[in-house]
Amino acid sequence: MAATALCFLVLACIIGTALGTYNTDPSFSKWPTYMQKQILFAIDTSYYTAAEQLMIRNASIQISLQMKSCIAFVETARSDTRYKIFITPYTADGVLQTFCYSYQGQWNTAIDNRATEQLMLITRGTYGCLDGTLHSILKYFAIVLGKRNEHQRGDRETVGINVLTGNLQTSPYPLTNAYRFYNGSEANWALFPYDYCSITHNQPSDYANSGTQGFTVISDPKAIPKLDKISNTDCKLLSMIYSCPAANCDPMDCVAERIKALNSVSTVKPMATTMSPASPPPISTVAGSVATLAAGATTKPTVAAGVTTPAAATTIAAGATTVPVTTVPVTTVPVTTVAVTATTTPVVTTTATSTTMTSTTTFQQCPSNAYCTNAPDESSYLLGPFVQYQTLLLFSGQCVLEYKFNWATAMLDPTQPPELITSYFPGPGGPTATPPLSLNYMSYSPANDGTITLTMCALMSSSCLTCVENGAVEFQVNGASTCPNPSNTVTTDPDQTVTSVTSQVFQGVSPPVINQYVVLKASNRTEIGLMSSDFSTLYQSSTGFLSGQSTIVQITAIQIIQDQQGFNGPPMLAVFGIGADGLGYVGYVIMPLGADPNLALGPYNWVLQPVPIGQSISTYCP
Repeated sequence: MAATALCFLVLACIIGTALGTYNTDPSFSKWPTYMQKQILFAIDTSYYTAAEQLMIRNASIQISLQMKSCIAFVETARSDTRYKIFITPYTADGVLQTFCYSYQGQWNTAIDNRATEQLMLITRGTYGCLDGTLHSILKYFAIVLGKRNEHQRGDRETVGINVLTGNLQTSPYPLTNAYRFYNGSEANWALFPYDYCSITHNQPSDYANSGTQGFTVISDPKAIPKLDKISNTDCKLLSMIYSCPAANCDPMDCVAERIKALNSVSTVKPMATTMSPASPPPISTVAGSVATLAAGATTKPTVAAGVTTPAAATTIAAGATTVPVTTVPVTTVPVTTVAVTATTTPVVTTTATSTTMTSTTTFQQCPSNAYCTNAPDESSYLLGPFVQYQTLLLFSGQCVLEYKFNWATAMLDPTQPPELITSYFPGPGGPTATPPLSLNYMSYSPANDGTITLTMCALMSSSCLTCVENGAVEFQVNGASTCPNPSNTVTTDPDQTVTSVTSQVFQGVSPPVINQYVVLKASNRTEIGLMSSDFSTLYQSSTGFLSGQSTIVQITAIQIIQDQQGFNGPPMLAVFGIGADGLGYVGYVIMPLGADPNLALGPYNWVLQPVPIGQSISTYCP
């Protein structure tokens, strides 16, 4: 647990007004930061013709060009022991496939078990993607970066297309699975407009019976263009996943492209998007690979129990749906995160029992509607073990609310009702910091044992309390930390200069340090800054931070938010504050959050306008 409590201190979130569907399946992650310039791939030259090999290479070059080399695919030999993508028509068992397939990102299980490659199936035939177009191959290069099929997003029937299930082929393969809905654990599409021009969108004739269409387009012009390039939305999505400049994305008039497609006659063969039940997703069994998948396996493989040797072959049960609990090696974690070391702690998915309670419910003397109208005093991470989705804390008056960010709905989901701060953080002999709390921050323990501490300060009482990480606890009514007694043992109280803190690991030095993003008191709570771990040095400060929106006039709390797979894009800062009406609001800002003291804080990209805090915490705020 030494550094795992701060593994969540680098955000990966994409919420935007012009973005499409992207992966949230925790079985997969984005390609690591150190490999962004060199995502390696090898081609099965024993199968493909010279022309087909050239088409595959051109697809890899095309996406690199459109991403302005921020993401680049680099060809290598299959014998290269570095982790790579192997492009082949054969499964790990040597079976020639009739469908094309790619994992939606780097497959974590393969990395955990020290494999040297994952497969991308590119094949010929009726259902293959070697149809003579660059488009059909380019799609799978986008998918392997984390883009998911636009036509499978959960809201497609109201904003995109209407699938005609009766027209879909059932022989020789049942192909309805190609149009199944994604759920929130697989992909995120909340707040994002439907992208008819996405490289991942099927054509109406794909998987349909002869002379019919598999779906109809809802809005005019009623056509799906088949372009030999990724869309502007695809580019912006990938840019945010890999922290590339979105401004570099080429513009695209999607309506104009759809009109062109409407006026042309498509002769394109159907192309695969998911594996047939008879054709399992691939994982190589050559030297360094570790797993095969049984027929019928979903795209969310589950590692069978009893795996003890990293290099041993693992069989994935047919129809498996649970997410594997795996060790994430340093190579799969972005540069600005800390590697996971625990491998036996199960991933806990807790259903909040509070969801059935009404706004009048009380718990430990804290009303459940305490957060519905007022802006919180402060926010912080839960001081506990590494989990799939980070747990956060909101402080308001005497109360604390434990919650997680819901990536599918972009809302705050409480894990339990609000509780008194003094009971949530119990000291060995008495209460902890005296509420209300004015700011909280994290640091490495002064004992230099690798643990993390959470310090909570109360301006009114001029006291702070430092609690020590307790990695054995995640969800319980008294928190996940051990707090000493008395409650005034702390060396740093930054209340005189800052009003809110969210901590971040800076990996640009060895050993890494924790720097502090803060709300500056001297700015009347309208600007933020980056300070040293002990608040002795102000490295950077913002100018016009709130100018990108018109709702929040004073900031009360800030919080970095992310999921644990590093898949959902660049850092995002949750900003809690007070509006001109005196009510509480929350908004989100996409900005560089690497805690580098030498870099400016901006630019700042506010995601839509901030919303009322009660609208974001719907569990207790009807």
